[in-house]
Amino acid sequence: MKRCVLICNGSLKDLRFHRDQMKNDDFIIAVDGGANHCHRMGITPNLMLGDFDSIDKSTMESFAEVPRITVPAEKDFTDIILGIEEAKKRNYKDILILGALGGKRIDMEISNLLLLSRYREFIEIADDVSSVRCVRAGESIEVSHRQDQYLSIIPLSPLVKTGKSYGLKYPLEGLEFSFGTTCGISNEIISETAELTILEGEILLICQKK
Repeated sequence: MKRCVLICNGSLKDLRFHRDQMKNDDFIIAVDGGANHCHRMGITPNLMLGDFDSIDKSTMESFAEVPRITVPAEKDFTDIILGIEEAKKRNYKDILILGALGGKRIDMEISNLLLLSRYREFIEIADDVSSVRCVRAGESIEVSHRQDQYLSIIPLSPLVKTGKSYGLKYPLEGLEFSFGTTCGISNEIISETAELTILEGEILLICQKK
């Protein structure tokens, strides 16, 4: 399945890491100032989307031939949601979002993470430290072991019930979590892979370097 990558205007501290996440057949959308990140990484996006008020002149000149969708500066949706909607219009169901974490705006970061629960497509938000995805009732997730990594789950619904679980230092099988609890934080993968099934509710699954 082909993938769409949204490169946004948040923090990209390790440009090599983010550049290495790209596949040759990815469809890349530069979301507003994310075009500056593309320029610095030497990547030409397939599409630019935004009001373009935060894009450097040199970036605009380099990407003069790249198709653009211009949106108003004042609108009811953030640029990242418009980017996801554009990916959906093009029938992408596997979406990677870079540049949506870090930066000075904690409100934007929190909203970016919570929007994962809005969509049924497989969407992952990642940077060089963390990767975040939403797992819902009836879904199982398998995560490969990486050294020096935490695995945390954060309930997004009033009640979360887990099913099958293996490969974790602190077993999560057959447990209940309520919204706002922190007992799912800082788990670890102790085998080649770990698996977790959600029976009820939905969670944010976060893998993060120690």
